[in-house]
Amino acid sequence: MHPSGPFFSLTEKEYSEALKTYPNLNDDCDINYENNSASAAIALGGDNYFNNQSILNQFKRLFQLLPFKKEYKNHNFLCLVDNSRTYTAAEIHLNAFGMRSGTRCPVDKIDYIYDNNKKQTIECYDDDGYSKGLLTIANELNVFVPRKCKLNDLKLLLSQHAAFKSMIRNLFSYSI
Repeated sequence: MHPSGPFFSLTEKEYSEALKTYPNLNDDCDINYENNSASAAIALGGDNYFNNQSILNQFKRLFQLLPFKKEYKNHNFLCLVDNSRTYTAAEIHLNAFGMRSGTRCPVDKIDYIYDNNKKQTIECYDDDGYSKGLLTIANELNVFVPRKCKLNDLKLLLSQHAAFKSMIRNLFSYSI
């Protein structure tokens, strides 16, 4: 293990140097940071969560602290955040959709991030107010559906598309 320990933190001397540049590090906030660190915890129970802003604040703090860690000078950092979602994120379950037009549909539209890292939206209802069904949605998503495809097979095909994947990965990179 690195001498600095399993979690990133600054020594008292390093932290006082960081405070000279970033006095806001000692400001009160909603996040309970570990001493001299960007590591944080929430209390179990209740309605606690890390929303997008608190995650961004935590990364900002990390990037403010990193340059003051003596052992980390001249290093590059890659921070991987897996499945970072807000408490308002809702998974869209394929089982809630019907196969054909006019059948059950739990949402008006599906927002997702596609390969080009741009937000895409697909409407789930047509202009007459009828649900499109998974066959039409698959067609609009350019998913090849074989003839005589069964509902479970269609769900399996669509589960591989970004519109129906619930895991979102974010990547942050930082160099000192």
